[in-house]
Amino acid sequence: MPHVKLIARLLSVVELSEQDKVRLQQMPHIIKTFRDGDRVARQGDVPVHCAVVMTGMLSRRRVVSERNQISSIYVPGDVPDLHTLHLPVLDHDLLPRGNQGDSGASIRMRELRRARDAGRA
Repeated sequence: MPHVKLIARLLSVVELSEQDKVRLQQMPHIIKTFRDGDRVARQGDVPVHCAVVMTGMLSRRRVVSERNQISSIYVPGDVPDLHTLHLPVLDHDLLPRGNQGDSGASIRMRELRRARDAGRA
């Protein structure tokens, strides 16, 4: 389940209350398996989902002066596009790297915003 990897990753850098852990565990998600050539997200899209890397790796890629530029590599537990909570349009592509069958969880942005806002209250 994605919440196990996500919670472990978050606990490595911040403290989480039991209430935070429960919110993350209950967050609806869809597990997706990616094939070579798939894109998790496309530069120019309006973000609707956020990804959690489950297996394998994802990379963030931008086209700069007609050349592909990989700016980040993500491993299991990472949330490579969490910053898109604050971006109206994606400024990068998000692509699987390497193995056929890499997987990730897709979480709707509205669920992440709801969890963020509940944590502020």
